[in-house]
Amino acid sequence: MKTKNYFLLVALICTSFNVAGQNLLENGDFENSIPNGTFPASAWRPSWYPEQAGSVTTTTAARSGKCGLWMYTAFDGNSNSFSKPNQDVNCTPLVNYRAEVYLRTPKNQSWGSHSYAYLKIEFKNSSGFIIKSACSDSLKTGNTDWKLYTVSLTAPKGAVKIRFAVNLESRDVQSICNVDDCSLFVF
Repeated sequence: MKTKNYFLLVALICTSFNVAGQNLLENGDFENSIPNGTFPASAWRPSWYPEQAGSVTTTTAARSGKCGLWMYTAFDGNSNSFSKPNQDVNCTPLVNYRAEVYLRTPKNQSWGSHSYAYLKIEFKNSSGFIIKSACSDSLKTGNTDWKLYTVSLTAPKGAVKIRFAVNLESRDVQSICNVDDCSLFVF
């Protein structure tokens, strides 16, 4: 009996280490996508406004590998333009999560003075209502260097899903941001 319990304990510990080290996002590095100017493959969902805004996969947006995400807001000066690709992942209440993304503004591309790019995570209950959220610091100025943006948060009681969203918002002109190496971990 002791031997059986010992093996069960070892199996549970090994499983815990695997979950803690795994990226919970599907296609977080965009490498399962084709860098052909289309929206990324897999669990990513589009969200943008107006129609001239969007997010597409390209080789020029890659930080690592062959593919990254090229996000852009509308070019017509729309005062509420945004692009917010996202995906929902199952979560466990009272567990600590860390979300990460690398962002940059590409060299010689447009960036408005009232533009922001950032990472946002939202915890949802079984009815789909947001019960807790947090945002990373924002990329606020044109900068060609990649920078890591993070959010760490404990899932509240009642949480069943995490929404991982990369947000680009602009109020004056078209702004362009590159995104790569998105991750969501238990820690």
